[in-house]
Amino acid sequence: MLNRIYPLIFVLITIIVSNVNAQDTFRDNFDIVSYSNNNDTQNFSSNWIEQNDNGSPSNGDIRINSIQLRFRNMDDAWIYRFVPIAGASSVTLKLDYNATSRGDEQLDVYIYNSNTFVWNLVGLINTSDSGTITYVLTSDEIASNPAIIFFSDNNDWGNTETIFVDYVLFTAQYGPTVTVNDVTFNETDGTGSITATHSSNAATGPFTVNYQTADITVTAGTDYALSSGALNFNGTVGDTETITVSILDDTLIEGPKDFRIDFVSSSDSIVDFTDTATITIDDNEVRSNTPLSLFREYNGYYDYALTGGSMRDQDNSGNTCSIVTTSSNTLTTTVPATAQKEQAFLFWTHSGTSPDLQVTLEGQNINADFANESFIGALSFYSMIADVTTLVEGIPIGNIRTNTFDFSGLNVDNTSSYCSGQVTLGGWSLMIFYEEASLPAVSLKLYQGFQGYQNATSPVSFTLDGFYAIAASEAKTTILSWEGYQSITGVEQLSITTSLGTNRLAGDGENDGVTVDNPYNSTIFDNTVLPNINNTTTYGLDLDTYDISSFIAPAE
Repeated sequence: MLNRIYPLIFVLITIIVSNVNAQDTFRDNFDIVSYSNNNDTQNFSSNWIEQNDNGSPSNGDIRINSIQLRFRNMDDAWIYRFVPIAGASSVTLKLDYNATSRGDEQLDVYIYNSNTFVWNLVGLINTSDSGTITYVLTSDEIASNPAIIFFSDNNDWGNTETIFVDYVLFTAQYGPTVTVNDVTFNETDGTGSITATHSSNAATGPFTVNYQTADITVTAGTDYALSSGALNFNGTVGDTETITVSILDDTLIEGPKDFRIDFVSSSDSIVDFTDTATITIDDNEVRSNTPLSLFREYNGYYDYALTGGSMRDQDNSGNTCSIVTTSSNTLTTTVPATAQKEQAFLFWTHSGTSPDLQVTLEGQNINADFANESFIGALSFYSMIADVTTLVEGIPIGNIRTNTFDFSGLNVDNTSSYCSGQVTLGGWSLMIFYEEASLPAVSLKLYQGFQGYQNATSPVSFTLDGFYAIAASEAKTTILSWEGYQSITGVEQLSITTSLGTNRLAGDGENDGVTVDNPYNSTIFDNTVLPNINNTTTYGLDLDTYDISSFIAPAE
């Protein structure tokens, strides 16, 4: 199991209420709207044109000026316009009209409730008539952001008959409103603030607004601490209040996570407190240029099995821009039928400007538990690790030896400098550690780190300690590295130094340690099994297991 550490960080969220002019004016000039075909419909449902913008398009007056409707031998003709007034305490529609006629034609005026899909007839305009229509919208109609509809349902209109609808005006009244803005914090940010705006009318006096936090993708008690309380406003525009929330920092790789601030009640019934804010916590657990260090240790009757693959399908000396979306492979060694699976880890790596923290293995989404980054010049590369023990335990031991592991979902940047610099990188490796009573006793240690090297002028060395060799037989080491390729000779070496001296590790691919020194050459290699495994087409992935028995002295 992975250990979690939770240092407590406090985030300060400030709510600021500022003054805003309470009146907007919206209008629309339709000019001439003419119809010449039956069942013709004209939709004017795009945004209203706003004049005297106060920063809140739903407030104040909404107006249409100068609509001239001319219907020629029409049937079922209508036009409509949606009205952004949700949240208003009251809204009144008023319009003027003037018509000319030689018959009994009429125009119906409706308010359309877009939530209930109900048309409410609020006035009739008869031809050869003029006048005014006034209508007070219901609360349900206001909440639906309704439409005003002009509808003609007969075909007696003549070419010269017109209705002029002028000064269509929605007057909306709004009470005091408290709103909050979304904001993003890092796990390590001590405090942060968000701004809320008290718009429209002032309150009649001091009032309180109660708030609470709620999970979205975070987990309360793990990623942050639930918070609730009351904000005490003095009733004047420009007042501010503060909410403090505790953020729990951990060592897991989780990506951005969200929680929500809700206003749940107010002491003043006319205050609109329906707004919410989404607070995002950015994870900060991507480590840079991580040196090789002990990651896991197993002492007893243990062994391990491996596999892996690359998302590149060509050698780096060829077309490095070519990648594939899926990669599949089987284990390089067999697992005894009586083995007990102890633990399994999935490693994946890629070129790119940000880490890909979720991939797919065997059709299941896998989230990274650890992430590392490394840079070569201005180019960034990432390596992730996930504990996939549960997934592997779900595969019967009798099937796991022949199972084809399918990997996908990795975002690999193969554009621009990655391609031209021949450093496109994308691959994966699965390591399964198991216990079986008939195995010899071993000290098995897994080291991990992620550092990039290019044209290094001096050797890079790591000290691996804490072992005791009861005997020299069956000693082996597996080395996972990325981005190496064939056709480089004489400039790269891999060696192990013990009391018996320094010995090169060779045998993989063309790396013979005599005429060719190139251990990082895109191979999956294992000379501890028969027949030896030497796959030279895993482009960009090196997963090499070497027999080092002859390099280890008993009791060392």
